[in-house]
Amino acid sequence: GIVDGDFDKTNDAVSLFFKGDISEIELNKYVYKNIDLEGLFMDKMFDGLMSINDPNLKFAFSGRIDLNNELPVFDFDLKLDNALPGNLNLSAKFPKAQMAFEMKANFEGNEIDNLDGSIVFKNGRYSNRNGQLDFEEMVLKSTTQDSTKNLTFESDYLDFVADGQYHFQSFLNALKKDVQKFIPAIRYQIQENEKPNVFDYRINIHTLDEFTQVFAPDLKFETPFLLYGSVNSEKQDFQLAGSIPGFIYKNYLVQNVFLNNKTINNNYSSKLRFGEVQHKNGYKIFDFTVESLAANNMINNKIHWFNNSDSTANSVLKTKAVFSRSDKAEY
Repeated sequence: GIVDGDFDKTNDAVSLFFKGDISEIELNKYVYKNIDLEGLFMDKMFDGLMSINDPNLKFAFSGRIDLNNELPVFDFDLKLDNALPGNLNLSAKFPKAQMAFEMKANFEGNEIDNLDGSIVFKNGRYSNRNGQLDFEEMVLKSTTQDSTKNLTFESDYLDFVADGQYHFQSFLNALKKDVQKFIPAIRYQIQENEKPNVFDYRINIHTLDEFTQVFAPDLKFETPFLLYGSVNSEKQDFQLAGSIPGFIYKNYLVQNVFLNNKTINNNYSSKLRFGEVQHKNGYKIFDFTVESLAANNMINNKIHWFNNSDSTANSVLKTKAVFSRSDKAEY
């Protein structure tokens, strides 16, 4: 290969041009072979070409990655012809999985919370022992205007939109605070000075047949459907609502699913309704509904259903759960 470079003693800056091949390199207990590299290395920036023609990984990279700033900058094209994650020691659950896609990235950021720009995937496929998943295009975009952020994900299967102030890395912490508001006996370890999550979201499902066939073959959804809600960590409020036409899971067929979760007058209200639940042996129940109200270390539940479609033979089950904290509790 060819190597040519400079070193600036004043700024401790290194610039290096490299053109050549690397016969092999080991990462994660796998030896990658047949690596070609051509480009400019300058401090923490690479601008150039890279390709790998390994039996378990074949791709071509063209572009720039700059890690010199507080937020790294990515501007590149990637064509992944084939990858076998199991053989690369990257996937234990699906050892024979394969994937391929084209990717165009133009963004800055080092996590989803501060990403600004777009990532586009095209002409992709993923297969494992259950089947194959194909997609024409998936687009992830994030923009910020003043203090309001907008995150969108669009694909053949579903679209997702979040608007507001979101910090997904502290989202679990926000949910723990929500739980503690209504069940204070559960004392989670809450991080100090957490970043707020105050945003609205929408999930628009187009189709999930190929997705569930590959990742959850016992599950099948009737589509389309919409889920939506909001998160306000400052008020400890998490809202989720929507409806699903139906789904099949193993031996059960469930139709007309409705869900609504929100805070009402310092109580957390949750309602989940199944219009019809049918077992493959023919047994059916109708309007199976679970209504829950949580506040002051108590959860009151009301479960009711009908055994007949004409709303006769009603059954009702009421329960109350009371929470208390032992002095020896570790949570």
